[in-house]
Amino acid sequence: MVSTVQTCMNENGCTVEEANEKLKEVVEQAWMDICEGCIQPTVHPLVVLSRVANLARVTDFLYKHDDGYTLGYSVKGTLDSVYVHPMDV
Repeated sequence: MVSTVQTCMNENGCTVEEANEKLKEVVEQAWMDICEGCIQPTVHPLVVLSRVANLARVTDFLYKHDDGYTLGYSVKGTLDSVYVHPMDV
């Protein structure tokens, strides 16, 4: 299975590091667009935007450091601490 980084490398003819930087820029721009849409909802209802923002948060969490979707062990500790061993409040 081809990853997003590999696809970016193939499309742009760049190294892994350059592809990662380019993808970080794309993610940053997407976050700015989402935040702007939440602050000034002109076209979409806020309900739709909140669902899109939540999906973006999950995606950001899964792919921030590793491919958390494919390599589930990379997010296991965080998910365990939230759902299996939550802190007592």
